[in-house]
Amino acid sequence: MPNRASIWNLVLSLVGYVLFMVILLVAIGSGVGTVELTIWLGILTVGILLIVRRYRNARAGMEYPSGS
Repeated sequence: MPNRASIWNLVLSLVGYVLFMVILLVAIGSGVGTVELTIWLGILTVGILLIVRRYRNARAGMEYPSGS
């Protein structure tokens, strides 16, 4: 299992997710209107927040190990 508390894991996860979302937007093409773009931006934001939250939780777990 990769170390989720490493900064490299955070950077690679964020870059990979943003790249995937941009490719998804390009694949949808010219049919993207205001509503679709708003939904896409919302999903992008939530995904980034979840990745950062996972990183912070892993970082906190490294500082205070459970001992199990």
